[in-house]
Amino acid sequence: MADAVEIETMKNYNLAFERIDPSISRYPYCIVWTPIPVLSWLFPFIGHMGICTSSGVIRDFAGPYFVSEDNMAFGRPTKYWMLDVSKVYASGSNAWDTAVHNASEEYKQRMHNLCCDNCHSHVAMALNLMRYDNSTSWNMVNLCLLSLIHGKHVRPLLTPRSRVEHFLLWTDALFWPSKSQHPFTAIIKLGRARTFFNITLDCFCLKEESHIHLGWLEGE
Repeated sequence: MADAVEIETMKNYNLAFERIDPSISRYPYCIVWTPIPVLSWLFPFIGHMGICTSSGVIRDFAGPYFVSEDNMAFGRPTKYWMLDVSKVYASGSNAWDTAVHNASEEYKQRMHNLCCDNCHSHVAMALNLMRYDNSTSWNMVNLCLLSLIHGKHVRPLLTPRSRVEHFLLWTDALFWPSKSQHPFTAIIKLGRARTFFNITLDCFCLKEESHIHLGWLEGE
């Protein structure tokens, strides 16, 4: 019996994974993340978060008394973390969707607070209502940490690129007072220019099918 349940769970997981379609922003049973301009440039672990329904529609707490549907604030997701629907207490898509709906209705009545009641809190409430992974202790801190660990980039090439860009940005900031005397000033300036250009592309979530050619990334 246990084997049959496990097989059915894996089948549902695979079906949901196959239905993920970044071109139309559909991420069934996923938590999604996108960078916030300026803030995410300086602190890569900070961004905007939403949670998706069983059909992949994104719900996110986008501002005071407003929960967006299928129109994520700050653009399309750049990362997603797919959850296991079998870990929902009541199990099944109905329990998942009910929790997402109820959390969204609750946050339509709330003022947005960047520090303590924000988009992460909205997602945490949905997970607590469905008792995901038999827990009601989901919060903005553990969600931020776990999404950083388990999140996958929509465009895999962003992974190494974003790390290099954030390094260049901080290097530039560190040497800003003495750039005129620094022997690698030209390199640092180039790094800053590329950093802001490419991270800006990420923040606007350009479609994967875009024909913009980033030759430096490909080593050309």
